[in-house]
Amino acid sequence: MVRIRLEVKQAALGSIEVFEGFSHKLGDHRRIALELQGHEFRTREGGWLLISLCALYQALGDDDLFHAARRVLDGIRLWLDEGAPTLLPPAQWVFSPVHLFIALTGVADLWRLTGDREAERLLARGGEMALERGRTEAGFFFIADGPAYRSTGRWPTCHSLPVLSALYDVTGERKWVEVGVQQAALMLRQMEHHTGWQQEQNWAQGGIFLAYAFGFFHTAARLGLLRDLGPS
Repeated sequence: MVRIRLEVKQAALGSIEVFEGFSHKLGDHRRIALELQGHEFRTREGGWLLISLCALYQALGDDDLFHAARRVLDGIRLWLDEGAPTLLPPAQWVFSPVHLFIALTGVADLWRLTGDREAERLLARGGEMALERGRTEAGFFFIADGPAYRSTGRWPTCHSLPVLSALYDVTGERKWVEVGVQQAALMLRQMEHHTGWQQEQNWAQGGIFLAYAFGFFHTAARLGLLRDLGPS
């Protein structure tokens, strides 16, 4: 068991170097795009890494893991300072609410676990950025700000719910839950009518949605907003 704990910790800490190598290059977008030759650059991976580090820190209580999580948080801060750019095929820099939400899910986990004030600040800042830049005229989050990525419903809903719930806890503002209820209602309608659910990966998205939805729905129920999820 001790060996397993050590190996897991070493793997997590080794991932930090890879993430920081990318996050500190964000100022040179053109060179990174050339190096990657059109492959996707996703700072969302920092979110996955931060989620994992928080879970490991909670389980193991190792301060090295907390300090590693703070390093990832610094990388996400640099990314937000740049406007949260994401490189998606075909080699275009866009703003992606989905990638932002994945990163902010890790930020929210760190805040819930430690009460870190920098995580709280970045969470609020990223949430406002998503509201201002990441929604259609109808008020739904889209995948990314590009012609090929304007679809709403599945991915935006899956990854926005835990962040919106955390933002309510941070700010006490109902607007975050109201936005989430609107987004969840859209996805439930799509699931009911099988809109866009023919692809196998979309069923995986449904599983992610259900995993995150229970905690969000609990918050919505406390605010009396679950009735807004009824049939349209």
